[in-house]
Amino acid sequence: MCALSVLATVPGLLRDKAGDLIADESGDLYGTTPSGGSKSGGVIFELKPSGAQ
Repeated sequence: MCALSVLATVPGLLRDKAGDLIADESGDLYGTTPSGGSKSGGVIFELKPSGAQ
């Protein structure tokens, strides 16, 4: 299991620009989506492993 956090919604800037996941030294993953979020223009998100704060 992982905890998903939306860090930002981006109106129109990420359309057709989903990128690779990036990992930090703690094992958290960061990425983007080409659509979704409150403005339907994409989101920047973080995934944390279960039990992480």
